[in-house]
Amino acid sequence: MKFIRCLRAIAVVLSIQMLLASLIGCDSGQSDNREVDERMAEKIPYEFKVAETYKNPMEIAGQHGVCQYTAGKEYGIGDPFVMRYNGKYYLYPSSCENKVKVFESTDLVNWEYKGYVTEGSDVYFAYAPEVVYYDGMFYMTTSPEGKGHYILKSESPLGPFKRITDNFGHVIDGSFWIDDDDRLLFIFPEASIIKAAEIDTKTMLPVAKRTHFNATLKGWTEGPGIFRRGEYHYLTYTGNHVLSRGYRVAYSYTKGNNPLGQYIMPEDNILYIRSEHDDEYTGLGHSSNVIGPDLDSIYAPYHNLVGLAGPQRRYCLDRLLTNGSVVYSTGPTSFDVPIPAMPEIYGWLDDPKDTAAEKHFVINDDGVTSKNEVQDVFTAEYNFRLDGSEKSPVDLKFGIKGASWWAVRVDTEKNTLSLLSVEDGNEKTIASEKIHVSHGYTRLCTVRVENTAAVSYIYFNSARKLTVKNAGITGGKIGASGKGVTFGYIGANSDALGSGDYDAVKNIPGKFAAMHYIKGENRGFNISKAALKPEGIRYGEKENSILNKDGSYSLVLDTPGDYVVYPVNVSNDGMYSVGAKLAPESSGAVYELIMDGDTEQTYRFTVPETEGVKTDNVSVNLGTLPLKAGFHTMTLRLLKGEMKINMFEFYSSAKEPWAYKSVFKINEDRKDWIFYGPWRMSSGKLTIGEGNSGFALIGETGMNDYVIEADVDIPRKGAGDSGLMFRVTNPSIMEHQVRESFIGYGISIGDGSITLSKYNYGKIGNSQIVSIKEIKGSDKVKLKVVVSNNIFRIYINDQEKPVLEYMDAQAWLHGKVGFYSFGKELTVNNLSVVSIDNEK
Repeated sequence: MKFIRCLRAIAVVLSIQMLLASLIGCDSGQSDNREVDERMAEKIPYEFKVAETYKNPMEIAGQHGVCQYTAGKEYGIGDPFVMRYNGKYYLYPSSCENKVKVFESTDLVNWEYKGYVTEGSDVYFAYAPEVVYYDGMFYMTTSPEGKGHYILKSESPLGPFKRITDNFGHVIDGSFWIDDDDRLLFIFPEASIIKAAEIDTKTMLPVAKRTHFNATLKGWTEGPGIFRRGEYHYLTYTGNHVLSRGYRVAYSYTKGNNPLGQYIMPEDNILYIRSEHDDEYTGLGHSSNVIGPDLDSIYAPYHNLVGLAGPQRRYCLDRLLTNGSVVYSTGPTSFDVPIPAMPEIYGWLDDPKDTAAEKHFVINDDGVTSKNEVQDVFTAEYNFRLDGSEKSPVDLKFGIKGASWWAVRVDTEKNTLSLLSVEDGNEKTIASEKIHVSHGYTRLCTVRVENTAAVSYIYFNSARKLTVKNAGITGGKIGASGKGVTFGYIGANSDALGSGDYDAVKNIPGKFAAMHYIKGENRGFNISKAALKPEGIRYGEKENSILNKDGSYSLVLDTPGDYVVYPVNVSNDGMYSVGAKLAPESSGAVYELIMDGDTEQTYRFTVPETEGVKTDNVSVNLGTLPLKAGFHTMTLRLLKGEMKINMFEFYSSAKEPWAYKSVFKINEDRKDWIFYGPWRMSSGKLTIGEGNSGFALIGETGMNDYVIEADVDIPRKGAGDSGLMFRVTNPSIMEHQVRESFIGYGISIGDGSITLSKYNYGKIGNSQIVSIKEIKGSDKVKLKVVVSNNIFRIYINDQEKPVLEYMDAQAWLHGKVGFYSFGKELTVNNLSVVSIDNEK
């Protein structure tokens, strides 16, 4: 393989800014529009408040150590399940012995080992233990050695848990969910899909009726878990084999209050995967989902693979963010990121050693009241139990301003949950609902309030019991009162239904929603046509947005000078490509990305033309810019036209424009190739025989636009298909997973036809098949593939007109080049790959 670095001399001479302007389609420098610049002059400075950071993967004191199966190394933390109870977190990992361990934390990062929670060998090698707090008791499910499930019971999250059922099957990785009717659901994998059944609480066994979710990774699928936000339930799950580098986490979603509803599985639904050959941080999977310490965020604990024996794994954590129906992650990260934040007001009132309660609350005979206030958009959580002496109402207050407030009243005698407004001592009941408690409220009860101007949700013990629209609840202090009651953790924060996602740091490389910019007019945005939208996503703030058909929201900037600001965390110094999903009518818009408000770090882009596309959003590459490691602000400012933008994706770009040529001489070329499977390079040919599967890859994952030329023998022997592949990322190969284990595109070559297919660990969408009489009965074909942004053109035998031209509206935007075989022979005689920038 000969590497032709055409522009090395230029790169030495030119500055980064000139290189950007002349080569990669963006300018740097200050705007020449005075009115546009004057709007930026009003901007309120944004300061990062990142006190502490952590880095994946993490070593946790007390994690499982060496056992007979781990080749002398620590088993660590695998399949981490985390539950929240009374303001604290409890981590239950898979076991490599006959007991299950537990760890406790207040921030999801700093864990204290609390010992074993089970007693006997009936949980030997307990796979994926999960725990739910249901009607005053703790229930654990686990599948020892993956051979069916048991349920165990305890009065404490620290155990001891004792087995209460026999093995009821369902193989592996059971999970719990409580619906709004207080039904306890059991979620489990079976035959490569996720299913669910209600648990009969008399026997604690799943009933016979099954619900099949639209959730599969087209092979081994496991590790299900549900979380909820607003109008949506989201189901996450893991696929591939646990020993695969391509182990990964994906999601499906359903809209509405029914967690057993009709789930939709997006085409681009991968939350965690990293399987590149030179990456040590791989095998990411088996996540759980939990509300963060700030009461609004959602975090996903998961593990990575560090050794095949055992297997050995470590604890990892990243944040999940939502944009309507869409879920995305701030990870996977393996660099310093912020530790999850605590809420503005919190404390454990049942712990005399807790200093937070004294700091945040005033406690007297009338109850407890916070010293500070939260804003009109807020989430509050209250935990309490009765001492059993009497059944009296418990009032959980918010919006306290003098003699007026709002409250959730738990009537422990009538078993009702009510929303009240109190104004100068006059009570008014807004809504009320029956609740079920079998323990007389002597076990901990939890009430959660999520409030925005448009809707207020009130939960009792995980079940959503009240939904009140336009209640008019305002911010203020929070508090609680009642007789014969002990209050546990109480907390509140000025975020609800994911509004904390706006100020959340967006990690680069990574993707983030355009609507998730910093809060506050002139602090995080200045949009001329922004207005309060009750049906919008920016709760309590003005916005200019549109709702897409898929249920996600897009940002609209349509006046020159409109801008939004994002907090970003860049992993390393380097050049980064910018991809985006935006509306076709954004074509031709001119905008800038400004780093840290610095005119010397201002980069101008023009949105490429996208013709004839009838879809809400189309994926495009926008250009490249240099970024420095660390925390920064990134301002998106419109200069010309209109932008309707849904998502950004930043990824490390190829180091410089390049060209590759190969005639497959092993002494010259072999070192530059990555082979998955039994490929041979000899006598000027690259070959793989029939009956084999694998990939042969060249280049960098940051490559995007290029021209590929290859002479290929038309394959005839073997079942399956083989051919050329491009825009390839995250390949892996293992016998216990789908054979098409990569993300990217493949062009299979047949006798008289060519087929273009899209892959995301298995084919997705509709393949494009073209019959070509010129190659029917031929032995060879010369392929030329032009990969330009989201348009792919395929030519044969030096013909001027492409045999196939295809525009993928949701294109994969970058990746390596190579060849593949899924059981069919393939012989390649030579290869040329030239970047389109280099070709120019």
